[in-house]
Amino acid sequence: MASPMQMDDQNDQDASPSSLPSEKYASHLKIVSRQNSYSLLCRTFDSAMAECCHQESISLLAYSPLTTGILSGKYFFPGGGPTDVRLNHFKGKYSEGESRYNLSNKVTMTATVEYLNIAKTYGIHPVSLAIAFVLRHPLVASAIFGATKSWLTPRVHHVFRHITEYAATALQYFLGNQAETCLYSLWHWICSYQTLFSRPCSKCSRLLTMDKQSTLLLPPVNRSYWQFSFSKILLSNLTKDQNSNSTQAYHIGCLSEEV
Repeated sequence: MASPMQMDDQNDQDASPSSLPSEKYASHLKIVSRQNSYSLLCRTFDSAMAECCHQESISLLAYSPLTTGILSGKYFFPGGGPTDVRLNHFKGKYSEGESRYNLSNKVTMTATVEYLNIAKTYGIHPVSLAIAFVLRHPLVASAIFGATKSWLTPRVHHVFRHITEYAATALQYFLGNQAETCLYSLWHWICSYQTLFSRPCSKCSRLLTMDKQSTLLLPPVNRSYWQFSFSKILLSNLTKDQNSNSTQAYHIGCLSEEV
């Protein structure tokens, strides 16, 4: 019969990290992200999948953050909204969307009305509220949304193309200052874009403004990367000061004027 000490040793071996499935199959291809519907009206991801993704360091690509436009409030216009919006235009032909998001459901209707009232109370657009909620989830890597209007596509493309180009400038800045911690600083800088559609410009105090070059209404797509350094981020973490309002946001034109 094994002694109590031997049994304890065996238990320690059974509970060792090497016995975990993620360690056992460490040489295999690793899942780094998964795509689920996630929004103010659909949070099934949080019930159990979120815990699994947290334990395995898997990010969420959240699709349908506006629930086919319901959270924008456009279906509350007289007559149920414009005829060319998704649920009206494809009525009877979009069974998945109609079964998942239906304003005839009292819970969906009540929740949506409350969210619209919250946005109105705080003076923000319902779309900004809905997307900001999704992007602030610690496991969300990106929000995936579509557009039924062709005029929306250039605007979305221009926003994210500029952010991509601006990120290259930020990376060069971090490399030149503290090369050994540049990726850490870049990651925290990228996280500041969680407020892309909710934080107004630090100069003009507007959320949207007309970009002279593209002639498109754009949010403040520039974030002040020069405010980020490894020492500041570390101090913020140590003092538990996670206030994202310290990051300056600028429209393209406002940044050039500020600099």
